[in-house]
Amino acid sequence: MAPQVLAGDSYSIKCDVWSLGVMYYQILYGFLPWNEKNTLHVLLESMKNIKLDFPPSVPVTDTSKDLIRHMLTVDETARIGVLEVKEILGILIP
Repeated sequence: MAPQVLAGDSYSIKCDVWSLGVMYYQILYGFLPWNEKNTLHVLLESMKNIKLDFPPSVPVTDTSKDLIRHMLTVDETARIGVLEVKEILGILIP
């Protein structure tokens, strides 16, 4: 879930971009970007305060990492939208 949903705030379709970013990360790395098993509050705080990590043991292109960073931007107003994702994916998947 996107931070806005976890916090109970209003949200837009960019929450779907967040979810897709989480799935993309998990496909590439085999685990979730934030894996807090305590409470939703702890998970939300982790999303806000723990920098997204890209383990060097898995070879992932800088373009993919950049896309994930932009998809998993906590501030929904700064997060990229669906059209930007499609544009970047057009570069990755011709």
